[in-house]
Amino acid sequence: PSGIAPASSLIDILINRMVGQDIYAHITLEKGERSELADLASNQIRQISRGLMPSEIVQEGLCASLRELARATTDSCGIVCETRFDESLEFPDVAVETHLYRIAQEAVNNAVRHAVANRIDIVISEINGMLQLDVIDDGRWIEPEANVTGIGLKTMEYRASAVGGRLHIGTSPQGGTRVTCRLETDEALATGI
Repeated sequence: PSGIAPASSLIDILINRMVGQDIYAHITLEKGERSELADLASNQIRQISRGLMPSEIVQEGLCASLRELARATTDSCGIVCETRFDESLEFPDVAVETHLYRIAQEAVNNAVRHAVANRIDIVISEINGMLQLDVIDDGRWIEPEANVTGIGLKTMEYRASAVGGRLHIGTSPQGGTRVTCRLETDEALATGI
């Protein structure tokens, strides 16, 4: 009973947002409509909670999660998004995989929203024994500001440093953007989280 009121309030807020009205606006819905919207709100809450620590990474690993990200991007945006990596690559722990996934996810989102890309490639490679993640698009290059104010870029930089890596954003050979996260040391890979 104590959990019902907060959940009901959250559902009311989500319903109001979904129908494009002010949070405090009064909505009259039939019982079936309210139930349908509550189911939709519940699914959105599930999607948000999965986003905090994607269960696919824990269960299937980074490569499978990146393939799913590419598939979802292609299906939802109509942009060709493909992955390239050696399935035998090993990652030290799920925290490293999660950080790399989140960097890729943000880079893909930026390519979709800002770069007007037709193609996005997500690549994981091993260079001189060090893992490297590249997200490359063929859209238009947008120079990141020297004094980055966007939370997305700052978060990618933080995530890269959290796993002993370095983030670099530059132009891709196709003229778009290339986001690279190179893990710098073996010792830094295992986060212990």
